[in-house]
Amino acid sequence: MDVKFEQMEGHGRPQSGTQALDRAMTILAELASHAPLGVRLIDLSRAAGLTRPTTHRILQALRRVGLVVQESSGRRYKLGSLALALESAAPPKLLIDAARDHMTRISEETGEMTLLTSRQGRFGVVAASVRGRNDFINANQSVAKVGYVSLLGSSAASLAVFSRLDDAQVEEILFANEWNVLTRGGLGFDDMMNMVAEVRRLGYARTQGFFIPGIGAVSAPIHALSGQCYGAITIFTKADDMTAEFAASLAPMLTDAAHAIATELDHQRGAGEDDMDAD
Repeated sequence: MDVKFEQMEGHGRPQSGTQALDRAMTILAELASHAPLGVRLIDLSRAAGLTRPTTHRILQALRRVGLVVQESSGRRYKLGSLALALESAAPPKLLIDAARDHMTRISEETGEMTLLTSRQGRFGVVAASVRGRNDFINANQSVAKVGYVSLLGSSAASLAVFSRLDDAQVEEILFANEWNVLTRGGLGFDDMMNMVAEVRRLGYARTQGFFIPGIGAVSAPIHALSGQCYGAITIFTKADDMTAEFAASLAPMLTDAAHAIATELDHQRGAGEDDMDAD
């Protein structure tokens, strides 16, 4: 059976503009190409051909306007929410590469569409998709389009991501996204937290047309041993078909794939830490 794998296209390095802008865009492109793992200061300075002090000054300027965030450990920098809100984030290449074969296999075996969502702050980005033989979604439907950016809290993938965060983190994201999430279909904060608790119990999320009319979904979180949640892998089908029994039959395949993807990303991150220099 033929399946088609689609992924976000890369952003090239800047070719023109002032020196300061070129340097900032080079750094942003480097961060984007290493999403969702982030990049250390020393590696950014090497890639950009800049000194560490210069790279650090640019990063701090980008951080102040929301284009860049810094991990609490201080070791790595990542794209910020503003970059995603402007839909300027480049593809999370490492996540896509780790997920490609698993997504293709799932769509071949189930006949359904498989989506890869990259978690970027309080946003989710459709990083890749595979259409199966039971394709029923219009190619132009935004929720299935690669590159689509949505606020967390409006999909099965969101619930999967939330299941790997603590309640305080979920609450912070929900209230930051309140205008789009908490008023959807009369859904309140307690309702959402009850749904998240159920996902934690099961290990996967299931929706049946609630967030997206006519579409059912089952989704598993992709999370590191450290606890970081990279995103989610999701199967789409018709809402009427996504019964609890059908979701349960798909869940082992999804959770196994999510674990394998996370293991590969953990390995990639560990390899990068082996030569850690003092930043």
